[in-house]
Amino acid sequence: MESIVTFPAHAMKWVLLQHLSGSRAPRLDVFSVTRHARLTLGRDPIVEIRFDARLEPKVGRWHARLVRCDDASFCFDLVDLDSLHGTYLNNVRVQGHRRLSSGDFIQLGPDGPRLRFVLQ
Repeated sequence: MESIVTFPAHAMKWVLLQHLSGSRAPRLDVFSVTRHARLTLGRDPIVEIRFDARLEPKVGRWHARLVRCDDASFCFDLVDLDSLHGTYLNNVRVQGHRRLSSGDFIQLGPDGPRLRFVLQ
């Protein structure tokens, strides 16, 4: 079942990461675009989207990163941080970086946690 989240219509934009599978499902992480130029996914205690090493052993300490395109833009790129098991965007392994579109699916490893990226 898909939940719908609504936010005030004023100028602030949000990145929503809906955890679809893995130990964090069905959690929804919400970040302000203006406050976060990058969001790192991994097992390291200092990353913004942290996975439990015991429950997600194939997720790297610094696995992938969402990077805002520039200060004036509301777009994001997905960057694989040379993870051992790879980062997938819509079931295609990411080499370097790829532009994200709202509704895209991110997966950490071929059988790892799956998330839905939404830019609102």
